Amino acid sequence: MPPKRRPDKPTKIVPISPHRIRPTLTSPPPMKSRRGRAPKGARPIAKASQRKRPKVDAKDNRFYTAKRILDENKTDYLIEWDGINPETKKPYMPTWHPKSCANRALLAEWKKEKGGQEWAAQGIVHENQYYYKIAWEDNPKTGEVYPDSWEPKAFASEAMVKNWEQRKLEMRARDKTSTGNDAAASDDESLASNDDVDAESEKEHRSDEDALQQQIAREVQTSPSRSNEKSP
Repeated sequence: MPPKRRPDKPTKIVPISPHRIRPTLTSPPPMKSRRGRAPKGARPIAKASQRKRPKVDAKDNRFYTAKRILDENKTDYLIEWDGINPETKKPYMPTWHPKSCANRALLAEWKKEKGGQEWAAQGIVHENQYYYKIAWEDNPKTGEVYPDSWEPKAFASEAMVKNWEQRKLEMRARDKTSTGNDAAASDDESLASNDDVDAESEKEHRSDEDALQQQIAREVQTSPSRSNEKSP
């Protein structure tokens, strides 16, 4: 019997780079990439739409300088701004902003003003939306007279505010009573004037009636029928 042959091992297929293949007479020419032309049946690739950048207005890039903090609550500070609004030609109105927006300098000044020296105040004499106009006591040592000044409402004590509100109520009550008295006096004057007018009109009416009666009597006396009548 012939000897058994061992099965041949499968040969490994080693990939060959196309650059190493030598062209022969029967090999087709190499394919060249055609730039600028899409292959047949291929869909054109849509270009990515380039979004236009929004135009930034110069007004939005303006920097506003904070002057000081006027008041605070749990989350925000009421900040007073420096400068004048070019549109309204008036100072910028104070606005509320989160506490994280305030810088260290503003916070330090705010804490210093709140915990600073207290001055004796006579009371509040006027107010607007954010400030009280406070009248100050004179310096007891030097006798220096301090002028009235506008201060943030947060600096006024509760007693001063209550006193000011009570004074406003009293002033309003006085105005109402004075206006009521003036109205009553004007009504009385108008009634008296109306009575005088009525009396004068009655007098004129009576005088007109008397004159008319006198004229009728004269006409009757001078009439020819009256003169031709015989006496009994």
